[in-house]
Amino acid sequence: MYISKVVILALLFNLIEYLWSGTTTATQFVFSCMCIVPLGLRYKQFSQNMGCIPAYLMFPFVIWMLEILIHSMCLRFYGCNPAWHYTGEYSMFHGAITLNYYLPWVGVGIIFDYASHFVDYHLHHTQYGV
Repeated sequence: MYISKVVILALLFNLIEYLWSGTTTATQFVFSCMCIVPLGLRYKQFSQNMGCIPAYLMFPFVIWMLEILIHSMCLRFYGCNPAWHYTGEYSMFHGAITLNYYLPWVGVGIIFDYASHFVDYHLHHTQYGV
């Protein structure tokens, strides 16, 4: 996967997060960059094999698994998660995820899919692919 694609999609994730919650962090951007590579590779395969609609509906579960993994790593190494902590009735796994974000994550999955194809096309047809 191109480095520029990772950065573009991570920036997109952070923009969506900022528009949704009104805040984002540099730590969240780093975690987004780390997650884009496995997310992009697996999600693209899943989308091609199962179709777009099932992939969109499963996207929140993929995000939640990554959030739980990163949250657990942060707790182990830092004692807290500096990027996010969900609270409220639907937060789970010690603040790692919130079920309230199912529909927004479906929307992000749709945006991610279209953005990924858009970035792929433009990186393959320009000199800017790294």
